[in-house]
Amino acid sequence: MSAQTPAATPFASGALLAAALLFAAPGSVWAQTTAQAEIDSALELYTARLFYSIARFRTTPPEGITRYTEGIVQLRIDIGANGMLERHTLLRGSGNGTLDQHAINILQSAVPQTAIPSGLRNRPFYIAITIDFSS
Repeated sequence: MSAQTPAATPFASGALLAAALLFAAPGSVWAQTTAQAEIDSALELYTARLFYSIARFRTTPPEGITRYTEGIVQLRIDIGANGMLERHTLLRGSGNGTLDQHAINILQSAVPQTAIPSGLRNRPFYIAITIDFSS
């Protein structure tokens, strides 16, 4: 029995054959794109969950911050494969050190309370997050 070439296979148009080969080939561009799409989706879900957790910890401002204190703090957070906060980096401060520290404290409380989506479990990842303290 001889192996058929793709051109000899009935109903194999060029586009369908290319799609089938990409789907079947491990490490193919399609497989990498699909895997990246799943990771991107998991990152979006984690970010949404983290914002929910952040909202729970934003209720009590520290001393020195009034309800009229405003600012936007942008941080990068690195989550380890164990799901714990490994480090944070201040990307853009509010101009108020107390407010910036409050944002860091909120994240340190919120991250352990945030469920990691299955697509990110057992792998390190990072996200940039913005906490807006504007009225």
